[in-house]
Amino acid sequence: MRAGCQAFCRRRLVGRTADELGEFLFLTIFYLRRLVMSISDTVNTECGAVGFYGSVRGADELGHELFRIDLPGYPRLYGEYRQKFAENPNDFDIEIISFGYRDPRNAGLSGSRITTSVSFEERQAVESLVRTLFGSQKAAQAREGMSTFAIKSAAFLGGIHFQPGWISVRAGSARGVRP
Repeated sequence: MRAGCQAFCRRRLVGRTADELGEFLFLTIFYLRRLVMSISDTVNTECGAVGFYGSVRGADELGHELFRIDLPGYPRLYGEYRQKFAENPNDFDIEIISFGYRDPRNAGLSGSRITTSVSFEERQAVESLVRTLFGSQKAAQAREGMSTFAIKSAAFLGGIHFQPGWISVRAGSARGVRP
């Protein structure tokens, strides 16, 4: 098996430019990291599973930090967060910007064609999962691997804030008002 892998790699990489080899190496590391992260940083609860997705370049060509949530009956959904800095320029809380992306590359866009609407009860479950990911001891190991929490001179203060309109709640669901 190992000899077969080496022969495959040799055929694919021989004659490539340094830029092509660099891109190959970058993508290989990127996808391996995603695979390891998706296994090691998932926090399972009674209402679903939550974990970090990482940084992506969104449809708006800007960088976005994403988390992922698996709710029963839905495809994997993604949400965006960012640091909300305290008065000192180092310490921060977390601010949830949006949630419901079916495709992580749509980060930065909005609208009902881009995000999935949930019921009021599911909104509460999503909020609980987000609070678990960012605030509970259960998810401390998952946070350690994320660059947001790895800044030595900064401290996460523990606050989790939700922007108005961060999630779309289906009309007609119990107490179905937009948060």
